[in-house]
Amino acid sequence: MKKVFIVFIICFVIALCAFFIWSNPELGQDMGNSITTFFDNLIEGKYKEYSKEFKINELSISNSDFYFNTLTSDQKKMYTAVAIAVKDMEPVAKIKAYDNNIDDIIVADASAAMEAFFADHPEAFYVDMNYEVYTIKSVVGKNVQIKLKYSSNDKNVIKEQTNTLKEKVDSILSEITATTEIEKEVQIHDKLCEIVEYYNYSNINDIPLDKHTSYGALVKNSAVCDGISKSMQILLDKVGIENILVVGKIDELHAWNLVKIENEWYHLDVTSNKSLKYNSDYTMHSYFNITTNDILKTHTIQNKELLPQANSSKYNYYIYKNLYIKNIDDFNLKLQDIIKNNKNNKILEFAVEQGILDVPNKMISSMQKNKNTEYLTENLTKVSYYNILNSYIVKKVL
Repeated sequence: MKKVFIVFIICFVIALCAFFIWSNPELGQDMGNSITTFFDNLIEGKYKEYSKEFKINELSISNSDFYFNTLTSDQKKMYTAVAIAVKDMEPVAKIKAYDNNIDDIIVADASAAMEAFFADHPEAFYVDMNYEVYTIKSVVGKNVQIKLKYSSNDKNVIKEQTNTLKEKVDSILSEITATTEIEKEVQIHDKLCEIVEYYNYSNINDIPLDKHTSYGALVKNSAVCDGISKSMQILLDKVGIENILVVGKIDELHAWNLVKIENEWYHLDVTSNKSLKYNSDYTMHSYFNITTNDILKTHTIQNKELLPQANSSKYNYYIYKNLYIKNIDDFNLKLQDIIKNNKNNKILEFAVEQGILDVPNKMISSMQKNKNTEYLTENLTKVSYYNILNSYIVKKVL
C-alpha cells in the first residue's frame, strides 16, 4: 500500500508539473532550451578562449588577435564561437548562457565581435559581412546564435578557393627577394599595386562581396579598399611583418594598414597609393609609412584610441629612399639628383620638408635651367603634378 501511495504521489507531481508547463509555454520553452544547453555543453566541453594560435584555414595569419584583445569578455565569447563556426564552415555560431540579458546590448556586442573577427581574419574571405543575431531564453540565461552566410553552400568550393588563394599568395611571395623588413614591405606594396585594379562603383551597397576580400584582390585582380588592405595584411604577415587592418573614412568608409617596421608603427594606405583618383596606370608612395598626425590630415580613424600611435618618419618612403628635400637652399641640387636617379618611366616622386613654399615654381625653374624637358609642358613653362600631403607626383611627358 505504501508503494502504491508513493507511485501515486510521483505521478501526481509529474502531472502537476506537466500542467504547469502546459499553462506556461514560455517557461516550458525556457526549460527545454536549458536542457538542450546542458547536453550541448556536455558534448562540446568547457568553453575555450580564443588565441592567435587558432587557425581558421590553411591560409591563416599569425597575428590574428589584435582586435580580439580589445573586446569585453562577453564579446570574446561571441568572437570565439564565430571563429569555431567559420573553421568548420557551420551556418550558426552558438554562445551558451550569455551573461547579458538585454537584447540591444547583445546585438551591439555581436556587431563589435563580428567587426573584430573580420579585421583579424582576412583569410576568411568567404564569410559574408551580413549576418543575423538571435536570442533564445533559458532558465540559466540567454543563448545567443549568430547566423552566418558564406559565399557558397558547398564546402568543397570554399576549400578549393582557399587553396587557389594560397597558391596566389605563395606565387607573389616567391618574387620577393628582399631580406630587410622595409624592403620586403616596398616590394610587396609595389607588386600588389601592379596586379590589382580598384573596383569602381556608383553605389557602395552594390559592391559584390568578393570585391571586399583578399580573394577578389589577388585571384580576380579587382577589389575595393578593404580587399586591397586585407591582401596586404596577409602578404606582410607571411613574410613576418606585423600589421593591423585600420578602418576609417576619407570621403566615405575606407580601410588601410598599420605596419610595424623595426618596432615602430607606420600608416600604409595602398589603395590611395594606387592613385585611383587620378590614374591607375602608375603607383605612387604618398601614403607609404606615414605618421598618425599626417594621415589624420586626410583620413579619419575609427576607434583611434585602440590603435598604436605612429610617430616615426625613419621609414617613410621618401625619407628612406633619399627622395626628400629638407633644405630650401639645396632645392635645385637635390631635385636634380632625384631626377638623375629616377628609373620610373611614368612619374617623378619626391617630398619636401613642411615649410618649403612655392614648390611648383621652384620645380619648373630647376627643370628649365637643367633642360629636364621630359617633365615640362606647354612650351616648357609648366609641369603636370599632384600634391598630396608634402609629396609631389610629377607626370612625365610621354
